[in-house]
Amino acid sequence: MYISEQLGEKLSFSEGRTSLEIVKSSEIEGEESYALAIQEHKITLKASHNKGVFYGLISLIQLIPPSNSAKEIRLPVLEISDQPTYEWRGMHLDVSRHFFSMDYLKRYVDLLALYKLNKLHLHLTDDQGWRIEIKKYPQLTEQGAWRTFNDQDSICIAKSMEDPRFALDPKHIQVIDDQLHYGGYYTQEELKDLVAYAGTRHVEIIPEIDMPGHMMAAISVFPELACNGEAAWGEVFSTPLCPVNEEVYTFVENVLTEVSEIFPSKFIHIGADEVGKSTWKESAACNEFMRENGIEDYEKLQSYFVERVTTFLQARGKEVVVWDDALAGGIDESLNVMYWRNWVAEVPDNVVKNGNDLILAPGDPFYFSSPNSKLFDIYNKKLVGAKFPEELSHQIKGLQACLWTETIPSEDLADAMLFPNVLALAERAWSPKSVQDWDSFKRRLPSQLDRLESMGVKYEYKQSNALIPFMNVDLENKRIGVSFETDLNDPIIYYTTDGSMPSAASNQYKGEFFVNGNASIVAAVFEEGRPKSRFCESRWIIIWR
Repeated sequence: MYISEQLGEKLSFSEGRTSLEIVKSSEIEGEESYALAIQEHKITLKASHNKGVFYGLISLIQLIPPSNSAKEIRLPVLEISDQPTYEWRGMHLDVSRHFFSMDYLKRYVDLLALYKLNKLHLHLTDDQGWRIEIKKYPQLTEQGAWRTFNDQDSICIAKSMEDPRFALDPKHIQVIDDQLHYGGYYTQEELKDLVAYAGTRHVEIIPEIDMPGHMMAAISVFPELACNGEAAWGEVFSTPLCPVNEEVYTFVENVLTEVSEIFPSKFIHIGADEVGKSTWKESAACNEFMRENGIEDYEKLQSYFVERVTTFLQARGKEVVVWDDALAGGIDESLNVMYWRNWVAEVPDNVVKNGNDLILAPGDPFYFSSPNSKLFDIYNKKLVGAKFPEELSHQIKGLQACLWTETIPSEDLADAMLFPNVLALAERAWSPKSVQDWDSFKRRLPSQLDRLESMGVKYEYKQSNALIPFMNVDLENKRIGVSFETDLNDPIIYYTTDGSMPSAASNQYKGEFFVNGNASIVAAVFEEGRPKSRFCESRWIIIWR
């Protein structure tokens, strides 16, 4: 299918010229592994599983020019033996804050598959909207899927005056009781169809029903689910579900039963992040329950909630995923923990030491909804701290990036925030660290941008001229190594070490250089003898003892 799309017609192999042979081989270890050999008159793809065949064909697609107008395709003679580094290679999409069509979700799946990403984490419910049909509770979508314009919508509407990509999609606006409402939801049949569609591309859909916080869309319909009977905002977060109310567990279990039937994935994400606990503290029922059950604090009360929901899901053959906030009150080692709070550096260490599998999704650099996301950081930034126990690195299940959509209301804007960032994530998640090469990635990127453009993806890539300085302390020789990185391919860089502004007559950067003593380094990218970028200035005062 993908090959035909690239050519605009069905691929055919001329008799006596080139053939494609697909071989099931037990010699290839790993479901997603493959071996691809392109010879003069024959292409051979070996794999032990359908997934390996698929990813081998994806590699073949990547070798085909994205806009091929010729009737004949020329491929290089080569051999590839390949397998992924991580089991979990994921992207996320928040469809609660702003809603996206099913056509867009399928296109999203196509793009993830094209870059060998195998998990799509769908954030289906939150304070701003309930997006999944639950037949036991039709009010969740009849009422909870629609809202009058909120503060986030107002921000988008204001921004759309200058950038039309911020405009709310009229497909998701309707008049209810003489007022404009924004929203939408997916029927169970639509979601089952999406799951089947993604399955043919080896993309697993992971549903998230965020709880006990981020539940305002549900509590606004069923206020009895909150300890104080209100759907409201606290100082920072919304009113959560009441963890000592048995009706809450009946509701949660009924919802998750239907979710489990829609999504065959062994994983269900239950959130457990950003829970405002003021209503729990004010609840006589909560405090009495804690006294009777020896629960010491409100973090452990949240852990009680998580444990009950986990037990229910595990009894149905599911594995539970939570955001790293859930660690605060303690969690069972069977849970998968998604690390997002990059400012809490010890989280990855604590997760693996507790025995949990870890999915790395740090907000910096993996929240693509941030306008400050940098392609260089996505490809290169270290994701765990220096004290991370390397002997437990096998518990890192994989990598994931997220697209939160508070101020991303359109498909075009979502495309712009996702691409080409997704490409850097995909290579980092698939390829071993030993072969990852930023310079190589930069050189290969333009052809992939052409491919995205040919597929109608509204990517946004503004190549930065800025220099990123790095310092390497050489204690043995008592000196500092200085190097620069940039988005540019083969840039011409001049620098000085005395604080003066560089010119084309200054030192030309050829790679890492070393300085002793005091140094005031100023550097810039030059083009035609003139600085192309702002000057990058780094000052170090070095005192060796």
